[in-house]
Amino acid sequence: MDKDKYKVKVRSKLKHTFLKSLTLKVEYGGLIDLDVEYYVKSIRDILYDKKYISLEEIYEDDHNKKFVFKTENGRIITISKSNIILEINTKINNPMFSKYLPTVINLIKELKKFEFINIKKIGLQKVNTCIIYEKDDISKFFTEKALHLALDDVISLEFNEQAEVDNIYFLYNRTITKGTVRRSEENRTGKDTDTGYQIVLDIEGFMPIQDELDEDNLEECIKKINNQLYDLFIESLSTEFIKKLSQEEFNDNRIEEVTKNV
Repeated sequence: MDKDKYKVKVRSKLKHTFLKSLTLKVEYGGLIDLDVEYYVKSIRDILYDKKYISLEEIYEDDHNKKFVFKTENGRIITISKSNIILEINTKINNPMFSKYLPTVINLIKELKKFEFINIKKIGLQKVNTCIIYEKDDISKFFTEKALHLALDDVISLEFNEQAEVDNIYFLYNRTITKGTVRRSEENRTGKDTDTGYQIVLDIEGFMPIQDELDEDNLEECIKKINNQLYDLFIESLSTEFIKKLSQEEFNDNRIEEVTKNV
């Protein structure tokens, strides 16, 4: 089986995740303050139907105004004359990006109705975190390419990588930080706290929009970014970890903060 088919197969089988936050950003030019006021009015019903029931106006130091829509469970959409930012706390919301894609598409389509709008860039960021209690177990969950450790003990390590594939630019930051953590009730071993290693996989991808964004290709463009991010994520996981994430129940007291895909 080739690599692409393998990754697609893995994605379809994963039943658990350690994704903690998801952020999508659309950057643009060509709007003035009054345009933003009209835009916010045009999308209020769209967002209200998705439970964004709170709206706050915020003035920044440079006198730019932001409109912040919030749900009661950690979903935020911020709108200004230069960008739209969608933020999802995936610890308490569905971690599947496909669930939020229709809302994003509708927001961009409404944005494109403005005569002088110029969409410059679309980006997506996913931050995955977990805790592993023993340093030697890190290599059992993650590939050496993603996280490679020295023989001595580690307090903090950081790996940064940049790449470009098919006009998508990636920033991939991985960190390992040693600290004292509170064990969950399921993983307690006679004491409430223990030494552990926080693992962070912070994967960001963005696509510059060089020509006018075609509405017909809008969804495929965003899916393409998401797929590439997912591929990087899969490449970072060991075969053993992938198998465990694919099971109906995840039971492994060597690692914390893995949750079920909703």
